[in-house]
Amino acid sequence: MMGRSMDPDTLLRLLEINKRLAGETDLPRLLEVIMDSVIELTGAQRGFLILVEDGKVRFQTARNFGRTQVEQPELQVSQTVVRTVIQSGRPLLTDNAAQDPRFEEAASVTALRLTSILSVPLRVQERLLGALYVDNAARRAVFGEKEKETLQVFADQAAITIRALWRQRQVEEMNRALEANLERKSQELERVSRALDQTPYRHDYSEIVGRGRHMKEVLLLLDKVIDTDVPVLVQGESGTGKELIARAIHYNGPRRSGAFVPVNCGAIPASLLESEFFGHMKGSFTGAVENKKGLFQQAEGGTIFLDEIGEMDLEMQKKLLRVLQEKEVRPVGGKAAVRVNARLICATNKNLRREMEAKRFRDDLYYRVSVIPVEVPPLRDRTEDIPDLIAHFARRAAKEMSMPEKRIAPEAVELLRRWSWPGNIRELENEIRKAMALSDAEITADDLSLEIQGDRAAREPVIGAAVPGSPAPDGTLKETVERAERAAIERALEESGGNQTKAARRLGISRVWLRKKMERHGLLPASGEAP
Repeated sequence: MMGRSMDPDTLLRLLEINKRLAGETDLPRLLEVIMDSVIELTGAQRGFLILVEDGKVRFQTARNFGRTQVEQPELQVSQTVVRTVIQSGRPLLTDNAAQDPRFEEAASVTALRLTSILSVPLRVQERLLGALYVDNAARRAVFGEKEKETLQVFADQAAITIRALWRQRQVEEMNRALEANLERKSQELERVSRALDQTPYRHDYSEIVGRGRHMKEVLLLLDKVIDTDVPVLVQGESGTGKELIARAIHYNGPRRSGAFVPVNCGAIPASLLESEFFGHMKGSFTGAVENKKGLFQQAEGGTIFLDEIGEMDLEMQKKLLRVLQEKEVRPVGGKAAVRVNARLICATNKNLRREMEAKRFRDDLYYRVSVIPVEVPPLRDRTEDIPDLIAHFARRAAKEMSMPEKRIAPEAVELLRRWSWPGNIRELENEIRKAMALSDAEITADDLSLEIQGDRAAREPVIGAAVPGSPAPDGTLKETVERAERAAIERALEESGGNQTKAARRLGISRVWLRKKMERHGLLPASGEAP
């Protein structure tokens, strides 16, 4: 339709106008440019741009031939025309509104002495955004089919631009709201953090490394429960340091002079649990050559720590519950009960509520052992503590290995901070011990495990790797890999002037690991030493 009836000059004008619209990034200014362009295209005296927002008709822009604003635009148009176009979604044209039977009852047409009127919908596909409205009160038949078609084509393009900026404005408003909300949350967290930082501990937690917000909350909770004698349930993933928490409770509490007896419930065979927990009498079973105190008796006056209590079978749970209720144990083979007095601390990496719902953990025992639940956060939630933990484990490893302490490169620290630590603190400690053993004077990113190096390791080029599209090498895959590895090492050594440390860095491995590979490939000098 447009190709058959629109002349080249009009097409060129539309293209030029579209370029102007595409360059506008401010919605109010865009609407003014649209209306000035509409008046220019149609020869109208006035133009109005109406948008429908939240079901309400809003006059956004009203311009006249002199490119100035029209005041109170909603009172300067035929509301009947606007309503008809918006409701029908079709253009409306009249060359003499005063004599048009469609507007016999339109008071605004008579009051405003309207003559030529043209209005077209603003739409993107099936969605109606509003309407464009132009008029000329001085002359009849100013607008015809040509102007109607031109204005509709222009309106379709303008609607796309309006919607794009509209959406951009909505996104910006949402972003501002989110940023404001985030700022409020950040201020609240900062306030809480400052309050936590200013709150002194009542007890000594020097064995627990890390004073980030999550651990601060845990330690402040310990301050409240240490001086009581109620059972505590320490919950957290494997490797988070649950036993450290239990020890802190014991050694800071009133029972510190008594024994701290840790028990891994999952490591004791079910058949021996009763004997281990409650003791046995001489001759009570094969191998019972003497009387033996159980763990509860060994913890007399102190604390018994039942780690992984969720691994205990239901029968043993029943017997443990009886001990907690009656505060006495009966050794295997014994006739008399023995009174016991020990604080109970339990730990688990399971969700005991779910275990209880699944009938794998007794509900009455659960409520006995979980009077005070303490949740130990996983290491991935304690990134602010990781630098302190790294330094702590490095010092410990240096002492255990009788070696000097090593500096840890900032890049290595950052990679360790980013890692998710599925094995938690235990995994971090093992990583630092390994890096201390394999590194030179400084622990660098190259000394870390490849999975921790992540994308950094993946981006390193493999020297000697096959070129895509080259012929397949002879031999088995293992032989091919061995040849490529040897060639890569030889080339790295050559380019590093024989310096093994530099060659190792080029290859993305530690110097110790490089020497092992050199030895396997027969590349070490006869003396076994190299720079």
